[in-house]
Amino acid sequence: MSLIHVTIHVSDIERSISFYRDNLDLQIGRCFESRGKPIAMLGDPDGTLLEIVGDGDGEVDCPDVSIGFSVNNAARLARRLDPQCIGPISPNPNLVFFIIRDPDGHRVQLLEYLDR
Repeated sequence: MSLIHVTIHVSDIERSISFYRDNLDLQIGRCFESRGKPIAMLGDPDGTLLEIVGDGDGEVDCPDVSIGFSVNNAARLARRLDPQCIGPISPNPNLVFFIIRDPDGHRVQLLEYLDR
């Protein structure tokens, strides 16, 4: 079994696509509509994808989903994207991560593996 995608619901799909594309280098795989809602699939087509569902204005369904990304220089990126980030958190000597919030309040972990 493998993880295919993680789904998040957002209030402004274009803003969220820009956040993940421009700041975390996720590529847009495909965009489509389902049940009247716009959907975008982002990430490596051979890996786990991020599915973004545009709920439109108002609250999103699940704002506390946590998504983890492996990045270079997690501290710098976390502080740039969210001055109120949490971290550094280091569960072991080879890993440090920070928790930020995306534009809709989803928890995003920026992980940096130190042994690479």
